[in-house]
Amino acid sequence: MSQMYNNLANLAIAKTRYSFRKGYMKVSLEDKNDVRQEIMYLLGITSLTYFSRVLNDGIVNIRLPHYEAITHIFARRGITDVWTTEEA
Repeated sequence: MSQMYNNLANLAIAKTRYSFRKGYMKVSLEDKNDVRQEIMYLLGITSLTYFSRVLNDGIVNIRLPHYEAITHIFARRGITDVWTTEEA
């Protein structure tokens, strides 16, 4: 009976961390404040400290509408290579 439970072991679903830091570093100095404010508004971030944490640590399993909106924010400024991903 105990062997049956060993066969039912669930494998953990891998989480992916998405970071837009790569794209943010390509933004011109004159556009940085605007980009930061747009992303903060989109993600509901109210403090610069938390924005910095999201920028540096990335977002685990980002929702598709947020992914597309952030990509669009950078695309309007001619930046297409925005994201890096890694296993969280």
